[in-house]
Amino acid sequence: MVNTADEKKSEKLELARGCVAIYVGQERKRYQVPLIYLSLPNFQQLIKTSQEDVFDVKIDGPITLACPTHTFEQLLKIAKKTTHY
Repeated sequence: MVNTADEKKSEKLELARGCVAIYVGQERKRYQVPLIYLSLPNFQQLIKTSQEDVFDVKIDGPITLACPTHTFEQLLKIAKKTTHY
């Protein structure tokens, strides 16, 4: 069986159940983040500050955060300790 480029791409983009994809930094590194993390104040603030229009926090399309990946990885560590997820 031969995988086409589209099949390989869709395999790469699959998410674990209960997770959301978040793209971080200028390089748009992709992370799988548990949905529960999005309810944490630090994540909410980061999402709000990454939106172009501060008055409209509705997200259309992928979640993209304008912060360095190392900062985001530190936030993930804190979130994991906080939620035990």
